[in-house]
Amino acid sequence: MPLPILPPNVWSIRPKLPWIAALLVSIPALIIIVNLHWMYLKLPNAVGFDDGYTVALGERIIDGKWLPYVDGCSHRGPMLYWLVAIFQKLTGRFNWFGPRTLMFVTSLVTLFGMVGTGIAARLPLAGAFGAILWVYLGLVTHEADSAFAVTGEAIAAAFGMLALFFCAWGLLSARRLRNRALLLALAGSATALAGFTKQTAFPIAVPLFAWVFAGAMSTEDTSWRRRLGLASAFVGGISIVTFLVLGRYAIGGHLRTFWYWFYTYNREVYMAPLRGRSFWEDFDPWMRGQYWAFFAVALFSTWGLARPLANMTSFRGFFSGYSKAGLEVTTSALVLVTMAAISSPQRFWPPYFVMLFPYLGLAAGVQLAKTMERSEGTPWARFAGAIVLGGLLSGWVSYGARMRVNALIADRKAGKRHAALPEPVCDVFDKYGTKDDSVFVWGFDADYYVTCKRHPATRFTYLTLVAGTVPPFWNDIRPEREARGARRHLMEDLELSRPSVILDSPGTMRNVGIRTVPELGKLLEEKYCSKPGVSSASGRKAEVWVRRDLTTCDEPRR
Repeated sequence: MPLPILPPNVWSIRPKLPWIAALLVSIPALIIIVNLHWMYLKLPNAVGFDDGYTVALGERIIDGKWLPYVDGCSHRGPMLYWLVAIFQKLTGRFNWFGPRTLMFVTSLVTLFGMVGTGIAARLPLAGAFGAILWVYLGLVTHEADSAFAVTGEAIAAAFGMLALFFCAWGLLSARRLRNRALLLALAGSATALAGFTKQTAFPIAVPLFAWVFAGAMSTEDTSWRRRLGLASAFVGGISIVTFLVLGRYAIGGHLRTFWYWFYTYNREVYMAPLRGRSFWEDFDPWMRGQYWAFFAVALFSTWGLARPLANMTSFRGFFSGYSKAGLEVTTSALVLVTMAAISSPQRFWPPYFVMLFPYLGLAAGVQLAKTMERSEGTPWARFAGAIVLGGLLSGWVSYGARMRVNALIADRKAGKRHAALPEPVCDVFDKYGTKDDSVFVWGFDADYYVTCKRHPATRFTYLTLVAGTVPPFWNDIRPEREARGARRHLMEDLELSRPSVILDSPGTMRNVGIRTVPELGKLLEEKYCSKPGVSSASGRKAEVWVRRDLTTCDEPRR
């Protein structure tokens, strides 16, 4: 019996070769992410400068009304603190496993968004190459305390990647108009979530909307009304999230508080030391130390914009041409606007650049994938080229990851990184109180609240807001740099909570001590007894004050 005649390429593997290559390149990225985060998950503790106050503020939210800025004060986006609080609630109160899990999930979401974007754009190698490059930039070579700490920048970038993924899916893969509108609405929602996590992420809405608008306007066999409806879906997604966030604050009568911490404090206080100061005075020193990094940003923020423009034959087909080159143009534009956004505070600190690396990696990945796609060799030859390129990149990044792991192990052996417990500060809290008592830590060492499982006595989990100092101008203390009503609110909180122990730990605030606030000095003298000081497991020193009804005031200070 003769075999049936099958259509050509039914059993052919050649059409699937780019997808197989992308899978083979993505797997090392996933393995490296798991391996690096496991180093922090297996021995969880605070990482970086801001982990302590961020997680402590999350604990305040759980104890309060679930309202950032009301339960706890900070000038970053509220979504950051909601997510921290949710992970603390899910993993158990006052622990460091929750924050480490949150950042592990953040990395996985970023990876998913990058690989998913390549798949949705039918350019799978773009997502795979982009992912391995992002892992190298963001997790392997970047400063460890910024790469793995709880930062709004990393979480905002993950939301931004999801927004790009939904845009690519809605514009390049979805066929039904209703599905396209839903996906673009999800893209808008993810964009808004990024902005409410870190305010400097809001500008990513511009290049994303430009791609959505061009894609909608170039849709064939569709009325203008429906085209505008597609573009409006993206705006609608942003509006829904904005309405829900503002509505939550409006219900409690806290809209004014929201706006102060989300915008006004940043404009009037956080940026106050830099008024009249030239942007280039801060940018130039950073660039002189980062020539290669600046070159990469300049190259990939312009190449994806310039190359499609050079291919245009007529401005009549602008929207259609923009839509076809949308992924290339948008990834480059995201690098450009993100670099501008993170530079705007004129503080070129390592955590800020965490938000840039996924976009930079994907923009480079798109160019590499486009180059492979334009190759004139056979499918198997292109597959071999992709495997060679992906293999060399993965090998190099894996080598770097091994060096990072070895460095972390060496730091732990040397005592630079250690388990959260035992902690001498916790012994002080245990000696003079119970787990139900609140405590107050002056300074930037709010990790004690979490490590020692003590409720923060005040909404201020870091005290620059009260002291009248703005980083990095720590010792330039001015009344106008105090947050609105901060000292009054602090004293009200302490009067209500009556903390059993007060620590004066000014070291991480450049020795701006508790007596910077005269009201606090008076409180200590009238209601607290001075006790011998304490040195933490990491060497941070603090003065100890205990409420008078819990001890006697006859012990000499160390």
